[in-house]
Amino acid sequence: MNLDISLNDSENDCVLKGRELRTAIVDSGMRVAQQAKEIYGNDAYFLEQAIGLLARTMLCKAGKKGSPTPEMGNKILLIATYFQGCGFTERLIAEGQYAKAAAALKQDFEILTRINEVDAGEAQSGKTPQMRHAPKGSPRLYGELNKVAHPSNEALLHLHLKQIVKDGIGGVSPLPMFRESTVRNEFKLHCWLCYSICHASVQVLLENYGEEDDWVVDCVTRFALLQDTGLASGILRRV
Repeated sequence: MNLDISLNDSENDCVLKGRELRTAIVDSGMRVAQQAKEIYGNDAYFLEQAIGLLARTMLCKAGKKGSPTPEMGNKILLIATYFQGCGFTERLIAEGQYAKAAAALKQDFEILTRINEVDAGEAQSGKTPQMRHAPKGSPRLYGELNKVAHPSNEALLHLHLKQIVKDGIGGVSPLPMFRESTVRNEFKLHCWLCYSICHASVQVLLENYGEEDDWVVDCVTRFALLQDTGLASGILRRV
């Protein structure tokens, strides 16, 4: 691929170079993803289990009447919003888009905190969720995400971009690069968030259909097994 440009480039040349650079970013991201997946270990299957159970909680009562409240409706909306984007968050992490991934994880964190706010009866429309409603011990993680995602933190942005030197002149490249500690930390947080949203969805089922419902019993039992798996493997910690 030749990304050299010239003062004589036509408008079409500029368009083609833009396409080529975007393609190069995608290709580089795919290579980074292969490296990332090699370090996920048991975390990857735990995430699949959590996503599978979350999907089950959303689908098992689709179209079946329960006893919903407006608060339940808000939580169902938040859970569906999370599920819609969780695959894209995973791709951003895997493909080395660490700042974008941090922004996506930050939104997922806010969704979880908002669900807790709804439960506490303190959710305010149009207001950012208050971190006092975040799970115990987790606001520090939110602060770290803010640092990585915020465009004012040039040092962190610089750290996560590929460094280039040409003819003794330093610079950065938009091509993604593999940063083991960053991808490991972001992926573990992604796993925990998915597990936590899954728990919230099981609770919504319980509230809506009662503890005697066969599907509720099934999902509660499966969630307990998921939790045991996470604790045994060290993905989850007792608090």
